[in-house]
Amino acid sequence: MKVCDLKKGMLLTCSNDNDCFSVYGENERWLRVKKPSRAISRYYIASENKVLPTRLIMYLGTKKDINIDMAWTDKFVLVDNEIVGVDPASWRRIKIASKNL
Repeated sequence: MKVCDLKKGMLLTCSNDNDCFSVYGENERWLRVKKPSRAISRYYIASENKVLPTRLIMYLGTKKDINIDMAWTDKFVLVDNEIVGVDPASWRRIKIASKNL
């Protein structure tokens, strides 16, 4: 999937079935795609990240579309009733959800 092909309201999921969505940050919340880990590190506790059980997220648009100003990202999604920025490196691990989900 190319990021330029995204449309507002599009449903997205992880490219790999073994990956999961995780939300990080306290003031500015952002989403990453990662492999689930059984070990809990100090970083996990300190950063207050949250592994999400959901397999679907909704693309909302750019910072111009939703009037949010984050310096390091331009794309935003809705996940668990929360608007979060997407870590730019995570786009390679996200795909458009198929209608069979």
